[in-house]
Amino acid sequence: MLSLNKDAPPPYSEREEIETPAVEVSEPDPVIEPPRGFIIRIPCQKRTIVFILVILIIVISISVFLILFLNKPPSCDYRVGKKCLTVYNVSMGHDDAYSMCNGKLITAKKYSEDIDINIFLSEMKIDNVWLGMKCHGGTVSSCVWDNKKPLDYDSFSPGFPEASSGQCVVYRMSDDDRGRWISWRCEWMARVLCEY
Repeated sequence: MLSLNKDAPPPYSEREEIETPAVEVSEPDPVIEPPRGFIIRIPCQKRTIVFILVILIIVISISVFLILFLNKPPSCDYRVGKKCLTVYNVSMGHDDAYSMCNGKLITAKKYSEDIDINIFLSEMKIDNVWLGMKCHGGTVSSCVWDNKKPLDYDSFSPGFPEASSGQCVVYRMSDDDRGRWISWRCEWMARVLCEY
């Protein structure tokens, strides 16, 4: 005999379909991780462009540093007119003086510069100073500054330049040549003044 339990669910065939409410399953919120360092995810082509730009910035920065700081004069002993002069208390040949000044031996390219230098050399009692020029003949037109530019102004003593006296030129502050330029053998000794 079959006993009926009133609390038991009815047999399957008699069960009613019970609708259960649909539970919406939502996607979990995406996890946003904080960036690690300066890592930026960029497509390959863009990474190449960024890399090139970074290298370009580094190269420009180094160039600016070299131009501004390493190309500065070693010192500025005296300000003469618009020139910054470094005076070396030595005498040497022209080529050595040229090297010591990094190719920037003193010049007087116009009358006002010549007067300023003349006064400075008189006050300092300096004689026979290398000028940054050479003459390749016995005429002023044969003379060029060390930067290869022709002279627009000259203060040669009468009879100079003279090819037989030498290709180099000194600023003379004694005798009859006071404040004038004369030809001088490049291997002879003269004082060194650099301009910046």
